[in-house]
Amino acid sequence: MLEVHSTYNKDRLEKLDGMFGMDPRQGNATLYVREHFNRKRVCESCGTRTSTKRLAVPSAIVEGPSWVLPMSVTRGGDIVVDLSDSIPDQSNFLSDDIVEALVALNVTYNSHGSTGYAIPMSASRDMHLKAIDVQTYDGYERIQSEFRCNVTENASPADVLQWDTEVEYDWQEYVAASGERRCGYNVETQYFQWLAENSQLKVFRISDSRDVTLAIAYAVLSDFELSFISVKHRTSGDYRAYPFDNALILMMLDYLYDQELLVPLSLGSVLGPGEYERWHPIPVAKPALEFSNRLARQTFIDCFGST
Repeated sequence: MLEVHSTYNKDRLEKLDGMFGMDPRQGNATLYVREHFNRKRVCESCGTRTSTKRLAVPSAIVEGPSWVLPMSVTRGGDIVVDLSDSIPDQSNFLSDDIVEALVALNVTYNSHGSTGYAIPMSASRDMHLKAIDVQTYDGYERIQSEFRCNVTENASPADVLQWDTEVEYDWQEYVAASGERRCGYNVETQYFQWLAENSQLKVFRISDSRDVTLAIAYAVLSDFELSFISVKHRTSGDYRAYPFDNALILMMLDYLYDQELLVPLSLGSVLGPGEYERWHPIPVAKPALEFSNRLARQTFIDCFGST
């Protein structure tokens, strides 16, 4: 029998911890617990709770016989496994026994429930470059000539914290002003530190002559793709004119060709203005959990929306 809870206890913590195996790319139990409680705190940037704008159920815990599933429900009725924006592989939460048990809550598994986007690799770097517009590549070459562009595969947790901090405050001001991105508490940086500790993080970094970070992007390599997870960059003053986002993506493509890895570069599920025309990504079907009907969705929100 399934139960839904608003918080963890000793048994639920043990079940959550037992769901993580040998793949550090899936994160760890501590990260999910922190995310659960962070979503209920007041955001230091906007002064509201994280759940106010986007989430009807900020974080619920579905408990089964030997597992727990931390999840949220958006105001539009979508089911989101916590940290899905940060952690590309959450297959440990979608095992057959969990999927079968969720039917009791009128929650079903849809293997084509959402769409992601990925840049496919061409047979050669030269072929790929021909498909990229001249202005985009000129901007990349300008950044390469004026700044340092490095890929780090052996970053330490301390490196991640230092580099992230060097761009965080400028980036947060931009996020708060634009209102386009989520703000508030999150555990992304702690996830990146965890990946670095386990030698699973690819850091793409642009820095100035003093080695101060100007832009940074994080990626994780799996058997099937390089997942571009997050980016931050300077946006104030003269730095506003530099296309750091484009340069970081081109750095990732260069990395794949340099390493002779022909796996696609995953861009996630949201594309910014002009990105489709610039990168020509292909849509990729992604699995998702869904309510089987509107009544089931509303019942769940009514019961657990105050959690």
